[in-house]
Amino acid sequence: MISALIHNGADTLVLDLPTGLVDFQLKLLSVGIRQRPETIQLTDNENDDIQVKLFSNNEVGTHLVQVFEESDTLADANLTANMITSSNDPVKAELEQRIRDDRYNSPRELLRDIRISISEKMVRNTKSTR
Repeated sequence: MISALIHNGADTLVLDLPTGLVDFQLKLLSVGIRQRPETIQLTDNENDDIQVKLFSNNEVGTHLVQVFEESDTLADANLTANMITSSNDPVKAELEQRIRDDRYNSPRELLRDIRISISEKMVRNTKSTR
């Protein structure tokens, strides 16, 4: 879905998101990063110790990358990508269309929509089984 280009000094890592938490931490350690993903902001400033740039090679991912700001973290990007990719097909298709239409201004808005969509689907399923 999306990838993170991570620079730590002379070391570089390209990390496909979403990824599992243990694998995530191990890959960060492989380039000397001992911080947790929750503390690594999505900044690409030359003066930062750790530089992170999100990118994608597909349309949905390219639009999704634009939702994140420098104050967001690698954990935010991973969680958001995971929630989208693990959504069931009808919810996922609707979310991807909204992402392509640039309807979200933050990952929190997108995650809220995912939760609402899942809740609505659960209510519909409960009503249909009665």
